[in-house]
Amino acid sequence: MSWGANLAPFTLSGDSWRLLSSMFVHGGAMHLLLNMYMLLLIGPLAQKRFGGVGFLAIYLSAGLAAGLVSAWWYGTHPVTNLLMQSSIRLVASVGASGALMGLAGALCVAGLSDADMGGSQGKALAQVVLLNLGMGFMVSGVDQACHIGGLLAGLPLGVLGWLDRLKRRPLQRLLMFIALAGAAALGAHQASLALGSEDLSELAAQLRQQQAAEPAQP
Repeated sequence: MSWGANLAPFTLSGDSWRLLSSMFVHGGAMHLLLNMYMLLLIGPLAQKRFGGVGFLAIYLSAGLAAGLVSAWWYGTHPVTNLLMQSSIRLVASVGASGALMGLAGALCVAGLSDADMGGSQGKALAQVVLLNLGMGFMVSGVDQACHIGGLLAGLPLGVLGWLDRLKRRPLQRLLMFIALAGAAALGAHQASLALGSEDLSELAAQLRQQQAAEPAQP
């Protein structure tokens, strides 16, 4: 949590920066290596299709949207136990997979107009999407809301790859992607505030008090 994990009570109660920081925090070496493997599969495809700035803008925009969907899902859908008591699930979400799913979704749409997006490239995209979604259904502790949110956010962003006419105007293309990233950041911040509630704020305050009372780890 101190490194910036995405936890709904915090994220939706003023800590919207966690939507960004959680993309760069991982739950261990295997988690990091798995995401870097998927980045190796589709990163070059995305950079070729959208350019370096476009790659970064879509990655960050989809990652912010994925984190927001995760916080919304776990923060506004309490679970009910056998005693019919409802409570918020405290899910600390970390990792780059939401942003990677966004890249994959964008490439799936942008690739519809590319003759060279088939074959091994199509297999790489399918591998990333199916691996993430499959793990979400079969392995506990996987943030499926983040995966699905990132994939859905990436689909409309892929339309930007159809704007081939902007390839002849590099400045316009650059400004378009910068505007996209800025709008995504502002929109994610505003949405996180809108999705907040008094219950989440009270829970966040309780959690912060518990953190402050815990002895410092060596």
